[in-house]
Amino acid sequence: MLPNLAKVPVLILTGEASYHAAYDHCTVKYLQQAGIRLTWIKLVDVGLRGNGHMMMLEKNNADIAAVMADWLDKIFAAPANCPDLRGSGCLASSQATSSGRFTNTR
Repeated sequence: MLPNLAKVPVLILTGEASYHAAYDHCTVKYLQQAGIRLTWIKLVDVGLRGNGHMMMLEKNNADIAAVMADWLDKIFAAPANCPDLRGSGCLASSQATSSGRFTNTR
């Protein structure tokens, strides 16, 4: 079943205070070893601190949703000359700003 994940964009989103924070790096490595290309966003790295596992219940859930929406925008608004949406050439040039928004640095 894991090869089927290679066909879809995968996002792992980690909250600083989530019980998953201690081992999400293992999940990322596991999926990468299985050939899955993914994006791993740690909320603390985009300026969103203290979030737990139940992100939709957090007071800053709209900010978290914006991080996910920005990632989706980048994935599904890829240029026509970018057939591999998760490849190193097209989307790897996106960076998160301090507001949690992603900007294209190409």
